[in-house]
Amino acid sequence: MVQLIYGDSMSGLKFSPVEFEREIQAREMALSGIASSRTRIEGLKSEILRNLDEIPDGAWKRSPEIAGVKSWINGATDVYIDSTMNSNELQKIESDLKRTEKMARELLGTVVDIKVKARRERRVMLKLESINAGFNWKKDLLEKWKSSDSERFREKIERAMEAVKRGDFSGAETRIPGLEDELRDLIEEAEKLESNDRMRRHVLSSVKEVAERMGWKEVSEPYLEDDKDPSSPLIYELKSYSAGKMRFSLTMDRIDVESPFSAEDGACYEQFDRFSEKLQEYGIRTKFEGNQGGPRNKPVLKEKKAKRLPESRMRRI
Repeated sequence: MVQLIYGDSMSGLKFSPVEFEREIQAREMALSGIASSRTRIEGLKSEILRNLDEIPDGAWKRSPEIAGVKSWINGATDVYIDSTMNSNELQKIESDLKRTEKMARELLGTVVDIKVKARRERRVMLKLESINAGFNWKKDLLEKWKSSDSERFREKIERAMEAVKRGDFSGAETRIPGLEDELRDLIEEAEKLESNDRMRRHVLSSVKEVAERMGWKEVSEPYLEDDKDPSSPLIYELKSYSAGKMRFSLTMDRIDVESPFSAEDGACYEQFDRFSEKLQEYGIRTKFEGNQGGPRNKPVLKEKKAKRLPESRMRRI
């Protein structure tokens, strides 16, 4: 310690411990700074750990950045202080702690950023998974009636999920409303086709019963015109002793009949009039017509307002 020495003729030699007092002040300030940094570092550690716990389980929680943060927390971040240390030694420790504090703030920022991304990914992915669940719930119906459309929709869902995994949350999120609308429209269309198909099969069942009552014979079991397209016409062939072979074609909204009737076949047309009357007993209103502007060799039974049909049952005349 350097002493300040001075004197005069009256009092002799005197000294003052100025440097000693400065050293004490420097040590106290360094110790205070060290204590404050330690408090802030511990607070930052607690915040880091809290945010780590709030990150959803999955890839984010296993990321290299998170592993590095955990390694830093588990490492020795405290310092050793001895009472014999001078101010310079303590100030160096204080500087090291401030660097540690800065690192802790950066690591907290990293963890918070990962938490926000992970939560956003989870939110977007949950929406996409919900849409996909709705698709899978109606998968059989959609594949039956909207095969190519449902396949394209499935690919869109998969691409959106892949975008989320790549971190393209915004791109995936903007697709969600469109996917929801598209799925709703697909399901509505498929359900309408399914309902129409049930109706025409009820109509077919009634046609079969009426044909049997009239003595018309079945040539073959009903079949789809295109066995790969369930919306294609249902074909049903019958044979009448007086009119020969007839081919019924049931689309989703009408019945077409091809027969060998000629303009002179008044009796045969009368049979179709009777046929239409008997179908009304099953709730099917029809109007028998010939081709407009040509020979009446293709009778058409236009099915109208057959909203609800009774259960099929055998009737005799």
